Amino acid sequence: MAVAEVTQRELHYRKRLIEIANQINAASSIQDILVDIKDEMLDLASAERVTIFALDTKNQELFSLFKAGQEVREIRVPKTFASIAGFTALSRKTANIVLGSAFGSF
Repeated sequence: MAVAEVTQRELHYRKRLIEIANQINAASSIQDILVDIKDEMLDLASAERVTIFALDTKNQELFSLFKAGQEVREIRVPKTFASIAGFTALSRKTANIVLGSAFGSF
């Protein structure tokens, strides 16, 4: 791959990242970020699935919102090392989970 092509891809990625960051900063609610902007983040990461969690500071729980048809639903998990979401929140590290052939085809 030519240096110019790599540079163009990186520039495109950074522009999209800045656009998403601006949308997050302009969002009027957490729901806008977790539901509406999620798909753009998924595309940017070239991922099959992504779950973005926010912290409920009152209950010390992580929560995420997602659409099931037209309805918005919620997932809640404790902020502990017992879950992947809790681990990433407490360790402040990302977790990329790759399903191997041991899980079969999905």
